[in-house]
Amino acid sequence: MILRRIAAGETVLSIGADDDMPCASTIYHWIRADDGFHDAYLKAKAVAADIFADAMLEIALESTETTARADALRIKTLRWTASV
Repeated sequence: MILRRIAAGETVLSIGADDDMPCASTIYHWIRADDGFHDAYLKAKAVAADIFADAMLEIALESTETTARADALRIKTLRWTASV
């Protein structure tokens, strides 16, 4: 469930804030300590990057003169997040 949520674009911090999930520090510990979980985490992040790329395209295509500045910030943030 954790990896599925990461693949959907959620952050470890938001998942860790969910009462039904382990805290973020535990999830980060698993990422560092468990090679299998680390590999699965990297795959989930790659899927999330694809979702972010799709989101950036949609934002750009729907952008207007009124929303251009805010849309540019959203795209810049998504681009940075996808790159890491």
